[in-house]
Amino acid sequence: MEQIREALFALKMDVLRKRQLLAQLESLREQEQALQQRVSLLAEQMAAEQQDVERLEGRSLARLFHYMSGKYEQRLDQEKQEAYEAAVRYETACQELEKVQAVIAADERELAGLEDCEQRYEALLEQRVQQIKATDQIHGVELLWLEEALQELENQQRELAEAAQAGRDAQQAADAILQELDDAASMGVWDLLGGGLLVTMAKHDHLDAAQNLVEQLQIKLRNFKTELADVSIDVNLQMQVDGFLYFADYFFDGIFADLAVQNHIEEQQRQIHQLKQQIDVVLGTLETMGVDLEQRKQQLQQERNRLALQY
Repeated sequence: MEQIREALFALKMDVLRKRQLLAQLESLREQEQALQQRVSLLAEQMAAEQQDVERLEGRSLARLFHYMSGKYEQRLDQEKQEAYEAAVRYETACQELEKVQAVIAADERELAGLEDCEQRYEALLEQRVQQIKATDQIHGVELLWLEEALQELENQQRELAEAAQAGRDAQQAADAILQELDDAASMGVWDLLGGGLLVTMAKHDHLDAAQNLVEQLQIKLRNFKTELADVSIDVNLQMQVDGFLYFADYFFDGIFADLAVQNHIEEQQRQIHQLKQQIDVVLGTLETMGVDLEQRKQQLQQERNRLALQY
């Protein structure tokens, strides 16, 4: 009988894992589709930026115009920088897509091995019930049900903990971005007061750091959404940060360009704060669910102990 109990527990874990994989795959496939669209768009942008470089390097009216105006080298450097940034964004998106597809492939392989776990579990559970009946343990079925319910609750608690940790990770990434944006905003105030090129460069150092952290935040948000799928919470957590106005600020330095950059920084700060509020709401929901699960678990444990002692 003990051997069957162990087998039942193992099969129950398989059933729960299958449910988890199915929910995770649904979320991952949505991410895959979104990333495929992003890769396609970035490929077009990269090609367009490269064409701009080639047009300036070749024989064209654009090259002649900039050459005659004395700004040819400056314009060419700018186009090359934009082409490089477009290529980096494209490669980053491709790598992220490959990672998501690798996880999908691994999950599908694992899922294939769990294809009939529900049927095997139900069959073995029926065998266990028949054994209990055969030994005249009248209340054995109720005890078994309580044990299975407790296992289910413990699994749900584990999934809640994983989701909450993913949410906290995303919050930390958002906080890091806010720190960089706050520093950039402080530099921006000095820039508006005539801080000069060094202040502008310091400001954009913080903006560069914020932009790099955004990529990490997006990955953590996707992981958070995947974990939430395991606990049946559907949320729309997205963060898109446009490119900052680098060249306008450097090459057309003046009060209007500085104001445009400062307004853009403030808009990004507002978006990040809104995102953090969304995460806070979801984490609050997870906490409430966790308290409810713990109360139900304690009730079942008390009932199981009562039956075990009474019969």
